Amino acid sequence: GSSAEWRFLRENFLSRQTLVTMSQLREQFWQLLQSAGFTSGGRRPPEIRGEESSHSPALVKAVLCGGLYPNVAIVPRGLNTSEKKAGEVSLETLHSSTASLHPCTLNYKATTLDSRFIIYHEVVQTSRVFLRDSTTVPPEVLLLFGGKVIVHHEREVVSIGWGSQRYLHLRVPRKVATIFKHLRLRVEEVLLLR
Repeated sequence: GSSAEWRFLRENFLSRQTLVTMSQLREQFWQLLQSAGFTSGGRRPPEIRGEESSHSPALVKAVLCGGLYPNVAIVPRGLNTSEKKAGEVSLETLHSSTASLHPCTLNYKATTLDSRFIIYHEVVQTSRVFLRDSTTVPPEVLLLFGGKVIVHHEREVVSIGWGSQRYLHLRVPRKVATIFKHLRLRVEEVLLLR
């Protein structure tokens, strides 16, 4: 019944209104994909069970990066070798150098992360600045779906536009940087054709 629903929402830190909004956005996104020619089929998106979508977390992270960029936080080097949890570390964001992961995020208690880059949806300021709704993204995803890319071949560095005046800098071998720059151009061409 409804009391079980409310208990489930409360125990899992979920908002009913947010879930309704997500469902509406999913249908809107499906319609946009159809009108752009990326998919065909019914008027409603197909139902996907959790285990089906869990086979493509890289795709989900790429889509999130494309949609949420420049909401990127940088984890300081050395987290994976320290005793600290991810939520105890100050993260650098475009607008703040002292943000932290919110205690309700899944990565908050992690002592190791698979990337130094975290995409987030929301910033909340209470006792300090917190990032909510976050996930790690590999640097390759930032190269493909982040801001404007500038390759510095002589230094083997790629700069990714991060807001209007800042850049994320990644050390990337010359050949790899060139490959990613061309791959990104091709991805953009395909998206523009749609």
